[in-house]
Amino acid sequence: MKTLDEVLRIPNERLTLKQQAIDRLRQAILESRFAPGERLVERTLGDAMGVSRTAVREALCHLEAEGLVESGPRGPRVAQVTADDARAIYDAREVLEAAACRWFAERATKAQLTQLDEAADALDVAFATGDMHDILTCTRNFYHVLLEGAGNPVVESMLFGLQAKVSHLRALSMSGTARRPQSMQEIRSIVSALRKRDAERAATMSIRHVRSARDTALRHFSDRIQPPGGSK
Repeated sequence: MKTLDEVLRIPNERLTLKQQAIDRLRQAILESRFAPGERLVERTLGDAMGVSRTAVREALCHLEAEGLVESGPRGPRVAQVTADDARAIYDAREVLEAAACRWFAERATKAQLTQLDEAADALDVAFATGDMHDILTCTRNFYHVLLEGAGNPVVESMLFGLQAKVSHLRALSMSGTARRPQSMQEIRSIVSALRKRDAERAATMSIRHVRSARDTALRHFSDRIQPPGGSK
């Protein structure tokens, strides 16, 4: 697995330093390299990426507009997720991902169906290894293929805007090994329906998957606020 510095390091490319800084920071946040609420210190990030604090500051402003970064009393930090945020995000995911499944069933090419199969296989391998970084990366790849095949850039953009918070919630819901086989089974059911071009069943399986993930993630929020010695 790459270190954080390796993820952040900017190669010598034609993209502007600002765009490279945005891309590297976005990638690091989406891969949960920073914890929700963690401070993003300009000097530290600039040293890690090999760019000026000005480039870092501009990148942070851009990512704040995307919803990945928020301003805190001590400066910029990774956007945090509350239980209320989680409920709202899962409500949005339920509607948008079900719609994406319907469109994928109707519009996806044979090549995209094959890519979706391959993405699901890669996720299965990641679950088997138990590496959370690989699990999150493979999950994002699966949804990237799904959304690309759905052919609706507006929905794709809306879900992309949720990615930082969704990644945090996925890390919560996948933190226990018990959820992983169930999640994989749900994803296989979605893929099976999509192979058959059964749009409604794919949407139904997608809703079931999102609701199951929601219930698991919300239990983690509940556990966090449980008073010491309290019943569960």
